[in-house]
Amino acid sequence: MPTTPATLGFSDYTALFTTTLARYAEKTLTDNIFASSVILTKIKESGRYLPAPGGVFILEPLLFGKNATVKSHDPYETISVTPQEGIGAAGYLWKEVSGSVVISDRELAENKGEQAVINLMQSKITQAEGSLQEEIATQLFADGTGNSGKDLIGLAAINSNTITLGGIAPGTYTWWKPGSLTGSVGAVTLKVIGNSITNATKAPNRPDLIVTTGLIWDSLANTLQGQQRYVDKDAKLADAGFENFTIRGIPVVWDELQAAQTIDFLTTKNMALRYHPDWDFKTTEMQRPPNAKYQAALVSFMGNITVNRRKSFARQTGVTP
Repeated sequence: MPTTPATLGFSDYTALFTTTLARYAEKTLTDNIFASSVILTKIKESGRYLPAPGGVFILEPLLFGKNATVKSHDPYETISVTPQEGIGAAGYLWKEVSGSVVISDRELAENKGEQAVINLMQSKITQAEGSLQEEIATQLFADGTGNSGKDLIGLAAINSNTITLGGIAPGTYTWWKPGSLTGSVGAVTLKVIGNSITNATKAPNRPDLIVTTGLIWDSLANTLQGQQRYVDKDAKLADAGFENFTIRGIPVVWDELQAAQTIDFLTTKNMALRYHPDWDFKTTEMQRPPNAKYQAALVSFMGNITVNRRKSFARQTGVTP
């Protein structure tokens, strides 16, 4: 006898749940997570959402020294072939962020019919999606030490003169320090912002995103009102729903998760969200524990934020509107 919505039993819904969740994760979930964060949106726009090969660490190639063999020379002068240092790699730990989608037998009993069950499943997926969005967005602003060091690396780690990043200590290797860290700034001014932009710039690397708080953003917006060169917007970010104006061509945005009295300067071509190809917000099959009356599946991400040039970043703290 064919299975119809009227004759579907609890066990028949397992395949439906698994297929629905996998399809949603593949076509919608990842896009929605990126669309919820201006930092992730800019990373993806810069082509820096990248797979990472397996291994104990996520390796990010670094170029931190000059090739000393390069020089002007006469026609018959020999060119040095001395092996050069200054090329290496930062090693970042894998981090995992996961959540579950759980449906109980009672919920199925209370939602009779295939469409009712699909609606129930959609509400569960939407809840999991929102929680993943919030969790990842929060971690992007932190230092990676949250939840006993299991969190993703965030801006508080990148923009630090003391935190070891990618296995490299900035106190030992000064080239691995941010381009500029300015504390006790006081009232926000274009001059101070311009200094941080300049200090984090070395062509062709230049900040392409400035993230601050709503209060500081409002203060700057009011200050710049009527000045046409600052009224210009980054159209792509604006279309994605991120209100912005530009300073020296760099979009300035605000985020409710940004630390109070803080402005961060990011060069997204020098950072990436690296992911394991097997766990790129992938889902597991719905499964029922033998001693429980519910079915559950996981939505999982495995990867981390990586940086290949820390001097392309800057931070101001103690900023007042």
